[in-house]
Amino acid sequence: MMERRDFLGTLAGGVLLAGAPVFVRSAAAMPASAASTATTIAPSARGESVLVVHRSDLPGATALAAAIVDSLREAGTPATMLGRSAEDLASFAAIDAVLRDANGTRITGVMDDAGALLFQQLAASQGRTWLVEGQHRFEGADVRHRLHAAGAAPALAWSEPAEGWAPRIARHYTGIVTGRPTPRAIDAGASSAKAQANGTGLVSFVIDSNQRSNGRSAR
Repeated sequence: MMERRDFLGTLAGGVLLAGAPVFVRSAAAMPASAASTATTIAPSARGESVLVVHRSDLPGATALAAAIVDSLREAGTPATMLGRSAEDLASFAAIDAVLRDANGTRITGVMDDAGALLFQQLAASQGRTWLVEGQHRFEGADVRHRLHAAGAAPALAWSEPAEGWAPRIARHYTGIVTGRPTPRAIDAGASSAKAQANGTGLVSFVIDSNQRSNGRSAR
């Protein structure tokens, strides 16, 4: 665990913080009406596979990862699910091994905040391109989402009942990866989130390992 603590400590210097994932920035969720279909990104090339990495000891992460794999496959995009432990997602060597093995694919991650931060920052240090990130915060019977794509307008934020949330988010991610427009309102019953959720939660993201850049994309 020392690796992760040392790494996170470097954020205080401000160099990494400027390009850090949105969940480490203090910002209120924005109304869904401010979002647009700009949450799509360049589609995967035909036949290009997607690796879905998740923290295997978190049921919510496993459920969302499985739903994303199913949804991508239904859309004709090859997808593979890869579970990793909390210890693996706190290790530079273990994350580096995943990134090296996944070179040439898109990587979708579903994990806790700290694991997602370390994973994305290590990917960025290798020139991998960040494409989109989602926050999912659970409070009682509800879940709040905040989805932000690289180069897009204000983030899409909404709240909905937690029951059945994973397949709905999976369909949204499939639309993002395949380049199909995504709806401003995810499903009936969803409402715009007016404040950042304070409950337990997950972070999801997409990284393109086909593209190389000097750090993270501008947000």
